[in-house]
Amino acid sequence: YADGLIVYVLAKNQAELQIARQTVASIDSRRVIFVVPHLPLLYEEPLRELLALADLKNDPAFKSQDERIEAELDFYIEDATTRLRRALTPLLDPHQTGADWYYRGEPWSRYPIDSSGRVMRLLSDICEAVFPQTPVFHNEMLNVRHPSGQQVRAAERVIDGLLADPLPTDLGITGYGPDWLILQTILKSPGFLTETDGVVALARPREPRLAAVWDEIERFIQRAKNEAQSFADLLDTLQSPPYGLRRGVLPLLIAAVIRPHLRVTTIRHKGKAVLPITGATFTALCREPEAFSLEVGPEDALQQAMWDLLEAKFVGTDSDTGGYGLVRVEEKLYQPLRYLSLGMLRWLQALPRFARDTQTVSEDARQFRALIARAVRDPSPVLFDDLPCLLLGVSARPEQVDPDRLLQALERLMGELETAYQHLLRRLDTFAVDLFARNATPPCVDGRSALVRWETDLQARSPRPLAEFRFSDPRAEGLASVLRSEVPPGQFWDTLARKIIGQVPRDWNDRSEETFRARLREAKAEVERELLGLTTEAEQTVAVNLDLGDGGHTTYRFRQTKLSKQGKRLLEHFK
Repeated sequence: YADGLIVYVLAKNQAELQIARQTVASIDSRRVIFVVPHLPLLYEEPLRELLALADLKNDPAFKSQDERIEAELDFYIEDATTRLRRALTPLLDPHQTGADWYYRGEPWSRYPIDSSGRVMRLLSDICEAVFPQTPVFHNEMLNVRHPSGQQVRAAERVIDGLLADPLPTDLGITGYGPDWLILQTILKSPGFLTETDGVVALARPREPRLAAVWDEIERFIQRAKNEAQSFADLLDTLQSPPYGLRRGVLPLLIAAVIRPHLRVTTIRHKGKAVLPITGATFTALCREPEAFSLEVGPEDALQQAMWDLLEAKFVGTDSDTGGYGLVRVEEKLYQPLRYLSLGMLRWLQALPRFARDTQTVSEDARQFRALIARAVRDPSPVLFDDLPCLLLGVSARPEQVDPDRLLQALERLMGELETAYQHLLRRLDTFAVDLFARNATPPCVDGRSALVRWETDLQARSPRPLAEFRFSDPRAEGLASVLRSEVPPGQFWDTLARKIIGQVPRDWNDRSEETFRARLREAKAEVERELLGLTTEAEQTVAVNLDLGDGGHTTYRFRQTKLSKQGKRLLEHFK
């Protein structure tokens, strides 16, 4: 984006000069100046000579013929350059008054263009007319189209401080480096940042030109509430008349106006939400605006109610509101949407894996889990559109807000997920009671007591103590080992599940529960079969008696089974 152009017309005869004057007289452009000489310019001969000499100087074969050739070429090139400069002087040197300065089809006549100062005055007058809303920033190192890398990094640090909540004094900037100068000249002096009694505030500046820029960016943000807006449109507007802003200051200005809307702002890069939003984000969107877009959610009573609810529940630590306090203090300084979704994700991840994966919960609870995962990637539409609709049981964003109803719905879904694992343990207790002690009197109340009752009944029927018996089936041995050991009550199901399927219930999915039930039935049947010597008609068993000395012995029973391929290979090896 150039402020404008100065076109110097080269004419070597009267015919070309006449055509040039007719052409520029027909061009009515507010941002182009044409400089047309009064007389034809005798530039062609020295220009041809200079080009020919340059070709000879770049010819190694020619220069190798004589060592003096290069020095002579330099002399002739200097002479040709001098003659060319002299030929163009009427056009290039305003002091010569040898040219007319055409603007909007007519020679400039308001005052003569007879010095460099008059040229600067002409450019200033035109820029003032074309760019009446250009603000003045007293920072020439940043207020350019292509600032240096040092200036860019300094501006990013200022933006990072600008995005903090609450705003720290001097945006947390110390020292007197380029970031301090940017803070003073771009934000403080123009009136964007004010400080009263130690409280830093960001506000629309009073200076008319800066206020016009603020309003232009604000209109862009308001349009983004209806549909996504490309940053290319905004940057084109800000760099074109009547603003004509330099790209170096645009990241700061855009960040300053977006900050009050940060809670409902989503910046996307090629369709993907950018998280977290930092100073580098604004630098990138000004460098490649076509790839970035802005979406802004509604800023209404529902948004505020959802914000208060989620912050109190997942971020706050007030026991009266049931706050979980899952966000650290330093994380709350930046990116409000980021820390809300982060707190929700941490709550979900703290649940047992079974609660995060099971399909035994309600459809609403499953949707709630999915929304938490999506909120990490795309928080604004999830937290302030999709989640309220789920909590209130509606398909479209409601107009009326009932905070108590939102709280009750959220606690219901959270409670359902938090108790999903406990429901699993209760189902396991019920299953174990039915499997091991269905007709017990008095009835068993949990899986541990049912297993103890079954062991007692089994010992009464068995000729051998269970503690001395070793089972050939690993699952049966695992079940028996639980009976032999003193397992603390709180670890009963973890211990038994490890023995039966090698995985504790916290890490199960729905298929794990089915697998565990089936294998526990098999383990029970194996224990009874081996301990009591039970066989079916189709079974052939081999009993192995081991003499343990001192009159002690034990018996193992093995059922006939087909060897696997690995077993057959091992058997061949031993042969």
